[in-house]
Amino acid sequence: MAELLLIDAEVAPRDIRLRLEVFEGQTVAVIGPNGAGKSTLLDLIAGSLRPTAGSVKVRGEEVSGPRRHLPPYCRRVSYVEQRPLLFPHLDVLGNVVFGPRSRGVPKAEARRRAMEELEAVGCADLAARPSSGLSGGQAQRVALARALAVDPDIVLLDEPFGALDATVTPELRRLLRERLRGQTTVLVTHELVDVVALADRVAELARGRVVANGQVDELFQAPSTAFLADFVGVNLLHGRGDGDRLWLDDHIAVTGGGESLAGAGRAVFAPSAVSLFRHAPQGSPRNQVEVGVVGVEDRRFGQRVTLEVAGQRFAADITAAAAAELGLAEGVRLVAAVKATEVTLHPSPESI
Repeated sequence: MAELLLIDAEVAPRDIRLRLEVFEGQTVAVIGPNGAGKSTLLDLIAGSLRPTAGSVKVRGEEVSGPRRHLPPYCRRVSYVEQRPLLFPHLDVLGNVVFGPRSRGVPKAEARRRAMEELEAVGCADLAARPSSGLSGGQAQRVALARALAVDPDIVLLDEPFGALDATVTPELRRLLRERLRGQTTVLVTHELVDVVALADRVAELARGRVVANGQVDELFQAPSTAFLADFVGVNLLHGRGDGDRLWLDDHIAVTGGGESLAGAGRAVFAPSAVSLFRHAPQGSPRNQVEVGVVGVEDRRFGQRVTLEVAGQRFAADITAAAAAELGLAEGVRLVAAVKATEVTLHPSPESI
């Protein structure tokens, strides 16, 4: 698979240093907390921001750097945001025709191309309708048709479902999956389902750096950062490996399956796999550790309990009845038990 896009750039005033490769036909989901640099990354690709050092390259050609900068209108990049941002003075067809026409495509060919894309997103019957009269879902479909009508090298999606009603989002997600197949795409999202449904790879940004980057399945099964683990909905503990045990400190170890560890490692397990007791239980769980309750949060089907052991935090999901029986409150000491079969051990990325 050929490399299409390479960002290896710095924006000094924002303390941003990013390196990310995107390959031809690939969809890369970009996740991270607010202020991590996601919008800056999209601006660098689109051309609305110029790096202070390094470069942005498309197919090996520098399109942006300290000495050369190709403006947005000269790049084959389409941008779809939360808001469709359709031209209010144009009808639906006029909005989609605008892109090809602005790139010099003859009028008849531009109209044919626009109608193809409107047909593909199920909006051909809206071609003559004023764009101001569309529903949110219809407008976003037209925005996607407009983005693809210019045959872009790269499509940028910035929270494309963020402003839509939840009832229309699943169908639009399905449409995006179909329409973007084989199209090089960078997707910024806060939603796990978007990553799973649409992306081939996922990159996590934190403090203006790429801190995790890999295949979706690989990273989600063995998250390397606390944010990524929380995003997926699993617990992550770091320590030093010794065979099938991960030592959290000099006295506390977690036993699990997976790779035999030697050196820095991680333990991954689901909050639902954690049982809580007032006193150490009798029975099979090999992992029993004393923990402190840090917080309790009401959830739809019970309570999420945040716990601390050896200076690290993890979560347990328990029923409301179990929480009441335990008398949960911040500072309470409990015993957490997890079966070894529920824990997978992985070497830390720096030790691989």
